[in-house]
Amino acid sequence: MHRNPQRPDSDADPALVADEEDAIHNARNQCAASSGEAERLEWSAPQRFSSNAHQVTEAEAQHINIGLAEF
Repeated sequence: MHRNPQRPDSDADPALVADEEDAIHNARNQCAASSGEAERLEWSAPQRFSSNAHQVTEAEAQHINIGLAEF
């Protein structure tokens, strides 16, 4: 697989999907936001995907958004 050096890797931390149902719900909401051309997607990803066990970083937010956009 070839990776674009200008973009972060789209692999996400497994802790982000520890609760599969929550991960699906969060991904659907984040996809809806991105397809609706919402602003501040890097802000909304941590709001949706962070948990008490794992706080989403700015880099992880970018990974989430890239992964969802490519999905």
